Amino acid sequence: MGNDAGFALRGSARTAFSLTLCGLLAGQPMLAEAVVSRTGTVQQPAEIQGQERILHALNRFTFGPRPGDVAAVQAMGLNRWFEMQLNPSSIDDAALDARLAAYPAMHLSIAELEAKYPGPQMIRQMMNGKTPLPGDPTERQMALDQIALYKLQKAKQEAKAAEAAPANSAQTAENAPDADAMDDAPAYSRDSALKILALPPDQRVQAILAMQPQELAGFRRSLRGPERAQLVAGLSPEQKETLLALGGSLKMVGLEETESRVDRDLYSNRQLEAVMTTSGRITSTSTSARISRKPTSFPPTSARPSARTLWATSRISWSPRP
Repeated sequence: MGNDAGFALRGSARTAFSLTLCGLLAGQPMLAEAVVSRTGTVQQPAEIQGQERILHALNRFTFGPRPGDVAAVQAMGLNRWFEMQLNPSSIDDAALDARLAAYPAMHLSIAELEAKYPGPQMIRQMMNGKTPLPGDPTERQMALDQIALYKLQKAKQEAKAAEAAPANSAQTAENAPDADAMDDAPAYSRDSALKILALPPDQRVQAILAMQPQELAGFRRSLRGPERAQLVAGLSPEQKETLLALGGSLKMVGLEETESRVDRDLYSNRQLEAVMTTSGRITSTSTSARISRKPTSFPPTSARPSARTLWATSRISWSPRP
């Protein structure tokens, strides 16, 4: 009876040990090949090699391998690839730069961005005469359209608040102007819309800038699938931004920031820099948009040691393979 109890106790201990080890292995995938001897000692796993080694590095130090990445790293050698990633200025990223040229607003300073595409707070200051309107004719017209749109939205919000409970009456014009919120815009003539689409790019932009907010909302809703692409055909990136900003400058800046960040993550050859540095971020919790973009140079004192630490702890040997 005593022997049976001893065997049961040892069996329970062995089961508990096995469950604990399985939990550790689930949290550390690279230890999955560790071998536990009968004496309870853990033998170190063998160094991973070949494509598995490259895949592990790409999964650890990038947003994941893209088509062709494994072959490219294999051709140059993993150690050389990592050293190049630590010095991103040595990597040709012309293809990404060409894509980012489609987002001129993302190349502006914070002050330039707020001046060209003012947020709700700046719009209210212009409306109340506390801040002058922009001197540039296009930017001035954009600001006037934003003011008119803001007034319309404010009137609608106040009308709804008057009908709602007193607890909801405090909700008003802190929202950014947004043309898509104008669900009561009058219908726009199809013939007039097609005539505008047929105009040369510069004239097309000027015709749209001359529209009042409700007229613009009706015009945009009158466009059908392919016509939306025709609307921006032949326009420069700056002109495309202008038309997008008419529907809400904060919305336009947020959209471009997101699209440019995705382009960086997908197409940049400076993959480690994209992971180790903070991507741009738009916050709209206050009355003005604030944008913080990733630094243009790789942080020399923090990111490099962190990357090397990750490399060292990833169980990939730095020593060249024989």
